[in-house]
Amino acid sequence: MISIIISSYKEAYFEQVKSSINNTVGVPYEIVKIDNPGLYSITKAYNMGAAKAQYDILCFIHEDIQFHSENWGEHIVQCFEKEPRLGLIGIAGAKSKALLPAGWGHYELDKNKIHIIQRDKAGNKKVHTSFNGSDIDFVKVLDGVFLVTKKDVWKKIPFDESIEGYHLYDIDFSLRIAQEYQIAVTYKVLIEHFSPGNFSDDWIIATIKYHRNKDKYYLFDKVDSFKGINRSPYYIFLLERKISFKNRFLYVNNLGADKYSLFVILKFLFPVVGNLAKNAAKVSGIKKLLFPQNAD
Repeated sequence: MISIIISSYKEAYFEQVKSSINNTVGVPYEIVKIDNPGLYSITKAYNMGAAKAQYDILCFIHEDIQFHSENWGEHIVQCFEKEPRLGLIGIAGAKSKALLPAGWGHYELDKNKIHIIQRDKAGNKKVHTSFNGSDIDFVKVLDGVFLVTKKDVWKKIPFDESIEGYHLYDIDFSLRIAQEYQIAVTYKVLIEHFSPGNFSDDWIIATIKYHRNKDKYYLFDKVDSFKGINRSPYYIFLLERKISFKNRFLYVNNLGADKYSLFVILKFLFPVVGNLAKNAAKVSGIKKLLFPQNAD
């Protein structure tokens, strides 16, 4: 009933998630494992797995996860039965996606829809959820940790193998499906993700490259100007990531600035100078003017 496709690079992770699936999925399933220790891009691996799948529902997952919901497969099947126009289901996404070089997260935080247990770099767990009483929320873009579609949808809109590496495939896949189908975040599948995500130099380069691709512009929200957008959440998210100064500068040059994010950008580029400026702002009593509420 469900084909679960995994691009695997670490056997211990695979064995753990295989056991977790077996204990929780609740419907007939198969696991299609693509051994991928750097052999293929994620788009190539997922298309290979989908082509081998025998069932009509295709579930693409990371292997560094654990399921905390019983019979989650039954819920997925019911979602597709209840919503004929539904083409893709995930557990984290956003209502829209602006043409800014960033991940799926929205700069207006209330437009983010999520239901996940996320571990940070120290291994601490935190439940992130925007559950509002409904089983699903319709969105426009999804995170790639858990993506479920139907085989006929994938045949029509496969993963774009021109996207190399392991980044941006989820944004592209969900945005293209959203042109013809509904996509949604479900609140009845709870997953624990062991990794905080790999937002490194490779991610910066891939993100800028993708968002500069004019062939993809039709996928994004049609916004006349991005001058008023508060970019601070994007910079704050990346502050402590291992990104070179060269690529931090490149990212600022592409994401841009606004009146809210100037000192956050300073901290993003020069952490020591940024902290000095912030302390000066506190002393002078103009912290609220210089720093947005979420810039701590």
